[in-house]
Amino acid sequence: MSRRTRTLSAVIALVGIIVLAAAPALAKEGAEAKLDTAIPRDAEPGSTIDVGWSVFSTFEDGRQEPIYGSPVYIRLVAPDGQASTEVAGTEKPSGSGHYMASIEVPAGGIGEVVVGMVGEACTAAGVCERSDIIFPVTDDPLVSGAAPVAAPASTTPIGSQLIPVVVIGTAAAVAGALAALILGRRRTLGSGPAGR
Repeated sequence: MSRRTRTLSAVIALVGIIVLAAAPALAKEGAEAKLDTAIPRDAEPGSTIDVGWSVFSTFEDGRQEPIYGSPVYIRLVAPDGQASTEVAGTEKPSGSGHYMASIEVPAGGIGEVVVGMVGEACTAAGVCERSDIIFPVTDDPLVSGAAPVAAPASTTPIGSQLIPVVVIGTAAAVAGALAALILGRRRTLGSGPAGR
């Protein structure tokens, strides 16, 4: 087995192991978002509002840990679900899990506030699409004003969103291990003593 093949196999296996180790922890522990800015539903469409929020995991013992250094965003969705705006948060201060952003109010006003983390899911055929993790917003009362006219878009629980990541990680780990095994056997078979 060449050094390049060994390295590639090791990297694939390591990525799979990391994904498998991290995914159950994320799925098991409650990850949530908490607004620290009041967001008025009747804000003027097209206007810009400044928002702040924190993202954290809550453990069974009540301990909370910030989710930091991640591509976290906030999205405002109109009451009819047809229009939305989205902007990436800037973590302030770094390592705190507290994010801030200025975001434009979508046409029709604000029906729902969504906080999420950008993700991607890929099939075995190499087709990739956006697959975000959505964090429940724990203090919706800060989204003040009249109730939305239309029902807000549903969000999928974080655990079910991690299933594709776990499947892909498992497949990558198995593929890496098989590739290393096959290439190792070929090399062993091909390196026997000559002339026998």
